[in-house]
Order: sequence, then structure tokens, then C-alpha cells
Amino acid sequence: MRNIKSKLDIASNISVILVCTVFISGIVINKIRAPRRPEPVPLLGTRPQISDVKWEESGKTVVLALSTTCGYCAASAKFYSRLLVTTTRVHIPVIGVFPQSVDESRRYLQALELPLKDIRQLPGQSIHVTGTPTLMIVDSRGIVTDAGVGLLSPSGESEVLSKLNSKGA
Repeated sequence: MRNIKSKLDIASNISVILVCTVFISGIVINKIRAPRRPEPVPLLGTRPQISDVKWEESGKTVVLALSTTCGYCAASAKFYSRLLVTTTRVHIPVIGVFPQSVDESRRYLQALELPLKDIRQLPGQSIHVTGTPTLMIVDSRGIVTDAGVGLLSPSGESEVLSKLNSKGA
């Protein structure tokens, strides 16, 4: 009886080891075969594909790529408020681009007390954006001359506002 119990213990231990080995091997193989995320397209020099924008009518245009589900977008609301004050004062148009519907995006902006008027629903890929928030400064030829991705530091925020206040981009 002891001999049978001992053999069963050994067999069950070997079975557990085999199952764990197969499981771990499957995870490793899936990791190796998993598609790699594409490298982000550098934004500088790209042309955001946004219909009905007359880039040439303004020396600069700010494009904000946001999402209603983005925590950093909401955390940046105070900066965006200062940005909108600055762009209004210096007559620079601002376009908000969301993957969500315009109505949902408008409600989101109202909740954040951001009076952004020009809101578009576009996939991020059409404007070369791989994450939100993304802020782009676009020149009169429709070319991105400056960009920031993610939550900006206080010095990064000041730099953006300074660039918008200056004549160059």
C-alpha cells in the first residue's frame, strides 16, 4: 500500500511539473510571437489629416489630441485652460481631436470647464498620434513644427505658452 502511494505521489508531482512547464512555455512563446507595437511616428514634419482646415489662414494652429478616457488629459485641464486663454489672446485657432463622438467630447470639455469650440472626431492615426494627450503646433503650410506627448512638466507648459506668444513656431 505504501509503495502504491509513493508511486502515485511521484506521478502526481511529475504531472504538476509537466503542466507548469507547458503553461510557462506557452506564455513565453506567446510573448515572443506577440506583435510588436509600431514605433511612434515622429510628429515633427508630419501633416495632420484634418478636413476643412485652412492652415494658411493662421500662422499657427494648435491641435490637441485628447480622449475622454485619458487620465493625463483630465490632469492637464488647468494647463489647457491657460492655453486657451493664450491662443484666444494671440488669435491662434485650437482644434480638439477625439476618438469619441463630438457630443461626448463636448460634454467632457464642459465638465473640465474648457471652452474649446472646434472639436473633431478622428482616429489618432489620421493625425499621426499614438497616445493622448498630444499637443501639436502646426504652421501655415499644415506641417507640425512642435509637439508634446503626455503630461507636460510645468517648464514644458511654460515653453509651449512661450512659443505660442512668439512670432516663430
